[in-house]
Amino acid sequence: MDSVEKGAATSVSNPRGRPSRGRPPKLQRNSRGGQGRGVEKPPHLAALILARGGSKGIPLKNIKHLAGVPLIGWVLRAALDSGVFQRDNLVISR
Repeated sequence: MDSVEKGAATSVSNPRGRPSRGRPPKLQRNSRGGQGRGVEKPPHLAALILARGGSKGIPLKNIKHLAGVPLIGWVLRAALDSGVFQRDNLVISR
């Protein structure tokens, strides 16, 4: 194995092929044939927000209002305001 000089830049590949921290994810290629072939699109992202409704101290606390907005609404608003998630892909389950 070659020795590396002190201060020399080295490159270490990620074993799972994921981008390094701080780098934006690579764009995926559209796999459909014909129209749109080779068009780059951002990766599909999903978030799972775990919000248990039961509580010993405050029953149904996720739907209690704080400043006129349900507590779960603050979380959803923050996710949408981040610009990473889109409103048309939002799913809420009870």
